[in-house]
Amino acid sequence: MRTRHVERGSEDWLVGVGAVVQPALVEDKPRPLLIALAAGVPVIATEACGLGGLPGVHLVPSGDADALQDAICRVSPNKSGVYGLGAGSSRMVKGHWSMYS
Repeated sequence: MRTRHVERGSEDWLVGVGAVVQPALVEDKPRPLLIALAAGVPVIATEACGLGGLPGVHLVPSGDADALQDAICRVSPNKSGVYGLGAGSSRMVKGHWSMYS
């Protein structure tokens, strides 16, 4: 598994990404996470991000490094079928938050 930090302003920040990880203590603007979900990319986040219950979101408790590590391993692109995890979230985000819906 490989990790990298990506600047949010970059247009191609999701290219080749297997998951987006946001272990925030406070996150009041999870727009990049919604963009990732809309693109079908699984998201690993804390409940502080406000995305609990959405398909494709894997919640971890704030400050729990072991839970974060477990979640990353669960969505690792090295396991078969991981790219299907975000498909439902993509349909849901586009249906509920699209500027055209």
